[in-house]
Amino acid sequence: KVGFNIPETVIGNDFHKVLGFFDRFSEKMIYKAFHAGGWLMADNTTAVLRTAALQKENLKNEDAVQGCPGIFQKLIEKDYELRVTVIGKKVIAGKIDSQKAGHSVDWRYDGVFGEISIQSIVLPTWLESRCIKLCEVLGLQFGCIDLIVDKFGEYIFVEINTAGQFLWVEALDPSILLLDEFCRFLCHEDKSISNLPKLHYADYLQSANYANLLASEV
Repeated sequence: KVGFNIPETVIGNDFHKVLGFFDRFSEKMIYKAFHAGGWLMADNTTAVLRTAALQKENLKNEDAVQGCPGIFQKLIEKDYELRVTVIGKKVIAGKIDSQKAGHSVDWRYDGVFGEISIQSIVLPTWLESRCIKLCEVLGLQFGCIDLIVDKFGEYIFVEINTAGQFLWVEALDPSILLLDEFCRFLCHEDKSISNLPKLHYADYLQSANYANLLASEV
């Protein structure tokens, strides 16, 4: 409704519909669960639900598909990805070079998190407006939007997280001052904060306030 391109999608557990969808896109399809989840393996490692490309053998068992309703989408060949954080009317974006080390479906788990390249990027004005409009339509003051930029330069909407994490972005690129923007938004009615210096996440991690928080959690 606000003008985003979205991948063609099937939601549910109708086996024949999912199989037909899979064949329609020449076996290029991904699966996403409705909710995050994980489980402990026998060797004490943790397995997590992730966005995964499906193979033909994954769809041989009709009962398995019916027992795992989810989100099935056409696989998009990515150039890179965007993490867009909307705070009030402010749009802050980071470019994630998720394909740098090779083809990746879910960059969070396909590589080493700390080695993923992310950098500040200025979005086209029309795209910023679209992100703000989406939040307005959904009644949100805050939202973390995931976008794909495909091989043809098209921007494709993946999802919006209404309580998305955002400090990891600043941790990877300290020039993206998300913590400062978020705190100023929460305190926007206090005019005195305009004179305060910028708040950096790295400095906060070295502060007494953060040490006290850790102590209270322990």
